[in-house]
Amino acid sequence: MGMSAKTAQIGRIEIGGGAPLALIAGPCVIESEAHTLKPAESIRGICAALKMPFVFKASFDKANRSSIHSFRGPGLKEGPRILGLVQEVDSTVHTQSGHFVGTAAYASPEGPPAR
Repeated sequence: MGMSAKTAQIGRIEIGGGAPLALIAGPCVIESEAHTLKPAESIRGICAALKMPFVFKASFDKANRSSIHSFRGPGLKEGPRILGLVQEVDSTVHTQSGHFVGTAAYASPEGPPAR
């Protein structure tokens, strides 16, 4: 008995089930606007050259830290604004909040590359 391939959707990007390999990457936590935009732009360029779908992932409230005093991120008000800037820079990049499922609703009007 074979296992069926499971898929997931992130915006219009299909993950798994024979879809093209996609990269989900970004800093663990948003530290600042610049710290978020720079890697997003760099990774986007690499993925564009490889024709690879890209999902930018960064948490804006990282609650699972080793110390209660550790920086958790910019929070629910500022974090989505910064993720929105990533989307404005390049509408083909999908953004994901990391820890708050469903709070980052930035979806690209572009689909994944043609198969």
